[in-house]
Amino acid sequence: MDPFELLPPELIVQILLSTADFVGIESLLTVSPRVYAVFYERPSRSFQSVLEANSIASEDVVQRTIREVWLLHGPSFDEYLKFTDGVHGQLETDTRAYTHDTTVPKMMQISAQIQRLACLCLSTMRQNFVNAIGCTGVGSLQGPVRAQYAGRDFSWVEEANVFWILWHLRHYSDLHTRGSHENWPASSAERFAEYRERNSLHMYHAEMISVVSAILNDLGLNPIYSYPGLRECEESPEASWGYPVQTPLPRFHSFELEDTHITIWPPQPKPEDVDHHAFAFNFES
Repeated sequence: MDPFELLPPELIVQILLSTADFVGIESLLTVSPRVYAVFYERPSRSFQSVLEANSIASEDVVQRTIREVWLLHGPSFDEYLKFTDGVHGQLETDTRAYTHDTTVPKMMQISAQIQRLACLCLSTMRQNFVNAIGCTGVGSLQGPVRAQYAGRDFSWVEEANVFWILWHLRHYSDLHTRGSHENWPASSAERFAEYRERNSLHMYHAEMISVVSAILNDLGLNPIYSYPGLRECEESPEASWGYPVQTPLPRFHSFELEDTHITIWPPQPKPEDVDHHAFAFNFES
């Protein structure tokens, strides 16, 4: 028997919003026909509500990138072009106006996938850091003590940065995939070279993108690079900020992982005292 069968729709909605966890919600939609029916009675509104309840996805700069991925998977490519070019006032200003109910299942799958990748990337980063410093001491701190400090919980800022970078990698890869199947004018095709400028990605963002892409490469997702003078499969031996700003982002044919045994956690609440200038992107911009 479905344990949610007798619950009123209002309570089910509150459960979903209090979860604000894409992987958890994806699981509930899979195991409970009742939850599935309530969620997909008004799918676009349900998806928008979950985004707004998520402490990272609800940030304007993150949600704009999610909106762009949404439009890429929607029925109208022109709508995506209008939004990213700032031609359509409503699309430009109201980044939370989600439509196209048929896009919701795909976006739920992508959102849960991003969460899994973020958790795996963060765990891998931490383990690599612990391994790197655990064998050596500095001053009075022995290697194991340093490793213990390095193994602390992630901050909201660290998690948010990785989530945001993964959404950009997804956006750029999906843009390349769909753009290659569209009869683009030259002005639209230029958005590949202009991606960083269009999305206000600066040199420190480029290095973060490089780090996350390298971890995804280690996990078997095989990014395609566009560094000048290097082959597509080659990571840059130099810092990414040494390359021109027009250097394209790494792109991926797939974000599916074979290993599904991943420790997953939901985004933590956003602290009230976050320093908006202490990390890679400004949530207030």
